[in-house]
Amino acid sequence: LHGGSCVRSLSSPQSTLCDRLIAPAPCSSPSRNWFCYTMNVIQLNGVKVYNLTANRALPEWASRAEKRKKMSQDSGIARHIELIQELEMPDSATYITSSPDGQYLFTLGRYKPRVKCYELGNLSLKFDRCVDYLPYRMEILSDDYSKFVLLEEERWVDVHAAGGHFFKFRIPKPGVDIAYSPFTCDLFIASSRSSIYRMNLLEGRFNTPLVSSHLDGTAHGFTASAYGKEHSLLLASSSLGRVDGWDARTGECVFGMNVSEYAPPPEDVRDPYTGKRKSGTGSVTCLKYKDSLNVAVGTVDGMVYLYDLRQNRQPWHIRDTEFRKPVKTVEFCEDKLIALMPHCLKCWFIENGKIFVGFDTGRAECNWMHHFANSGLIMLAMESPKISTYFIPLLGEAPSWCSHLDRLVLECEPDVTTMYDGYKFVTRSELSELGMLELIGTQFLRAYMHGYFVSTRLYNKVKEKLGLLSEPSPAPLKPAPSASTRTKHDVDFNEELLEAAVDTRFAKLTKHPKMTFNVNDEESDLMRIHQARLIKKRKRKALRKDRAQRAQALVTQMNRGRRRGGPGLTGLRDGVKRRLFDPHSVPTKPDAKYEVNRLVPLTSTKPLVHSLLSLRASAASGDSSVIGTQEEEQSHSDKLRKNL
Repeated sequence: LHGGSCVRSLSSPQSTLCDRLIAPAPCSSPSRNWFCYTMNVIQLNGVKVYNLTANRALPEWASRAEKRKKMSQDSGIARHIELIQELEMPDSATYITSSPDGQYLFTLGRYKPRVKCYELGNLSLKFDRCVDYLPYRMEILSDDYSKFVLLEEERWVDVHAAGGHFFKFRIPKPGVDIAYSPFTCDLFIASSRSSIYRMNLLEGRFNTPLVSSHLDGTAHGFTASAYGKEHSLLLASSSLGRVDGWDARTGECVFGMNVSEYAPPPEDVRDPYTGKRKSGTGSVTCLKYKDSLNVAVGTVDGMVYLYDLRQNRQPWHIRDTEFRKPVKTVEFCEDKLIALMPHCLKCWFIENGKIFVGFDTGRAECNWMHHFANSGLIMLAMESPKISTYFIPLLGEAPSWCSHLDRLVLECEPDVTTMYDGYKFVTRSELSELGMLELIGTQFLRAYMHGYFVSTRLYNKVKEKLGLLSEPSPAPLKPAPSASTRTKHDVDFNEELLEAAVDTRFAKLTKHPKMTFNVNDEESDLMRIHQARLIKKRKRKALRKDRAQRAQALVTQMNRGRRRGGPGLTGLRDGVKRRLFDPHSVPTKPDAKYEVNRLVPLTSTKPLVHSLLSLRASAASGDSSVIGTQEEEQSHSDKLRKNL
């Protein structure tokens, strides 16, 4: 498990996810100075499961200032993903589902008993309705949120419309599940005894209930139901371990199978003497249609069976979840099956039973699971205020209303840019062509999506061995034209000129005064002057570029040869460099303390020799400056001779 999450929602219900992205937290790695996102990630068999559940919640009565202060103090609250605003219940959630059009999400929970509807297009709450009794099952009658039915405690069935509560009625026995037939407008309520009550919503009256002969007169009852719209077959499972089916159009029992008797039980619940399932362990807890002919059955001892309705004795797929807990619900996702237990969720391939991913859902017990069709998003209703949300990218893409999750998951990959530097992605067919199938499972190949990452160095070496590495071919050289070819081209060109001169289509252009060129015209002179200026400007530009290159080369050479502690020349301006190192400029006297590669001759002042008349005149007038100057010049001349 990694750190917290990185997105929080704003107070406005109309804000989009782009408005809800907060400033990401800085990476803990000192070598990185950019920002990264952190999310809770669970990984099994290379499949990553992103936990999008906000683990902390603030009280509803807290003011905005208190919430802002708390979020600034606790980074775990500030960096989390709240996919939908207020996706929680005051105490716990009992059921979760979505509308047939996929635009609305419904959750049932307590306390107080209530139903919440969320508009997925706005990622916010649409309405929150409190009811008199705890609802634990729900059936949506319309394509949107406008009509739905709640199955509540104390044998109540509550019908709601777009404006709110519409009608309420009671049934003789407590209900366990609910289903609806849109063709006959019949509402089927499976009870905890042997009857399935039918309420016709078109006429507003009860029809004859459906009764199971195997449950009649026993203490067992129904546990779940499922309705198939393709053939109007209503299936109902019982605690006796049976699944019975009725034709919803006629009310006749047309199907029946005994799961507890014919389905192979797990080893630890098998009777060692008879080889059959122990008594009291074959109760069926959930039903789910895969298509019109296949149905999934979950049992109280953690077994999942797939049956073909045409062969009702032996299941064609058996999977042991290895948890001796009742299977709450099952969902299908293409070629995979997802099963929910009280504290665990498992997903496996239907074809071979190989596990795809499985993870622990936490300490709180799970009540229901909802999987968004053709996506990798799963939501769980649990005995906790928060609705747990999980996203599995390899299971499917994010739904259209939260397509930003795909981009967010890519941003949350910390090593996605550095892990595959120097690697090349190849598919299995490419590996077969290169003869590298034997490297699968070794350290030389990294499995990813539908292919593998291989080192670029190894990839090029293999292609070089096979002679498949494309080498740059030399450019073809054009042969020099011969004298005869040049003569032929000249003849052809002259013929084209003659044809153009004879052609009358462009006669008007040649005779037009504005298309003629006069040598004596002032405009022609201006054109020639402008052309000359352009040529001169280009030459000056090329000269400046050449001088700058030579100056830079000299600076580099002098910086390499200077002694330690000497002044650097890299800070000089370009103009100063050109004046210092231009060979045509006036040489300057360098500082004698530092070495330079360029030798500049030292110049000295010539001694001024006074004439004898001027010395006498100065002595007669008493001018001592001339005498002092003569002595200084004499001493300077002696030093020069000594140095030479």
